[in-house]
Amino acid sequence: MEWTQSNTDSNETEADYAMNWWKPALGGLLAAGSLVPILARRAPGRKQDARPVTRARLTKLLLKAAHLSPDSEAVQWMSAHCTAQPLVWGDLAAHWLRKEGWLHSALCAGLLLPEDRPAGQFCPDAPLPRWEGARMAVRALGLGFPAAQAATCSPGFSDQAQFPAGTAGYALTAVQTGILPGHTGGRFHPRAPLSQTEAEAMALQVQRIMAGEGIPTFRCRLRHYDEDTMVQMLDPALRLRMVEGRVYACVRDLFQAEAQLRFQRGLSSLPPAVGYPARWSPRRQQVDLEKNMVYAYRAGWDRCLQGTRPGDLETHPDASTLLAPARLLFGELMVPVYDFRAKGKGHWHPWQGDWDPDSRILTLNTYYPGGVGVSPSPGKETPRARFPIVLEIFLPASHLSPLETALRQVDAGHIGAYDSCLSYSPVTSCWRPLAGTTPYLGTQGALSREQELKVEVTCQTERVEATVAAIRAVHPYEEPVINVIPLYQVGL
Repeated sequence: MEWTQSNTDSNETEADYAMNWWKPALGGLLAAGSLVPILARRAPGRKQDARPVTRARLTKLLLKAAHLSPDSEAVQWMSAHCTAQPLVWGDLAAHWLRKEGWLHSALCAGLLLPEDRPAGQFCPDAPLPRWEGARMAVRALGLGFPAAQAATCSPGFSDQAQFPAGTAGYALTAVQTGILPGHTGGRFHPRAPLSQTEAEAMALQVQRIMAGEGIPTFRCRLRHYDEDTMVQMLDPALRLRMVEGRVYACVRDLFQAEAQLRFQRGLSSLPPAVGYPARWSPRRQQVDLEKNMVYAYRAGWDRCLQGTRPGDLETHPDASTLLAPARLLFGELMVPVYDFRAKGKGHWHPWQGDWDPDSRILTLNTYYPGGVGVSPSPGKETPRARFPIVLEIFLPASHLSPLETALRQVDAGHIGAYDSCLSYSPVTSCWRPLAGTTPYLGTQGALSREQELKVEVTCQTERVEATVAAIRAVHPYEEPVINVIPLYQVGL
């Protein structure tokens, strides 16, 4: 395990390091002017405050950093779409944390859970240990799910025995994300009180991570396929954010924009003001949305669960793999739709984006698993027409295995009670790369003859766009040859 180390003098004691690790980050973040000021009483350069922070103050600090104040739109939506959490801590009945609405915000966002303090007392004005501060900050970032999974492994702290059961994963995630550093010798000091300075630096780090590279300035288009109809909308009302080279879109906005697009084009009688039914789970930090199926997106997880009914998500869900884990960014659950670093390559994923560098427009594509679309008739669902298509794909033999995986993910090659059905045969292909190309095989201006595989696979008409997108994502060529051929019937 690698531990965050400071750039201070090598003679610095462990106590000095614990008090000074935050200085470079704190000064740089505020000097950049890119963060909302959440600290009113201390500026960079002022003496650090070693006094313990209270549980109530850290709760408010993290909520403000994550833009989850009681009057925020995000908290109001969460509150309206989740089951109300009962007040289980008797010492908060008259406390400012509850009176000002911060407790409600923390419970709605999943920052606090009723079982966090099983003794029935929250002790809002008492110091809290480092492990508990790490857990709250990790949840504020929407990383509670992966942190809980990490708790089942051995995080490798030399003082791991001091952690309460199931909490070391939060500390490990806090160290890995730079929220709270470990100490020399692989120690975390989980039961040491969290200081005021550490708490403030944690809040700023949470805010910096969520801010990412900012809000993209390019335009966006939403494209929707319904049976054999394609409709699209330019500049839908979508909240976007760029984090680590990836574009993230608010999942609620995506579904709302799709509902609006389908209503405007006469494909649905559902008014866009109503949208799709939604539920929010603070414990899971998960959004469930219903249209033709139930879709569940969870913060910190790279899966979109799907089922015909809400109960299916727990018993036998289907799942699509996202480009990267969904993230909780400033109170909104956001899903990755495009990765500029990979230039769109990678496995197919829901809401997959297509980037046009000439127009600087990112097109997001909707997707219906199982080939079922919503009928224009009120309250009625009809299966889509299922016309067989055969795809011919030419590619190097080295990329056959990734192609098979991509085709399986979009259910291409599904014939009757068999799936993963395809055939391939060796062929000799020729081409000449022209000026401005960067060929995977061959040389610019020279005629190339290469050994390839010709892969043939069937899919349904309504899945062609998704299947072609999945193929392009794993194909190494700039201009892959993908022939789409309609069939009269399969299996004569």
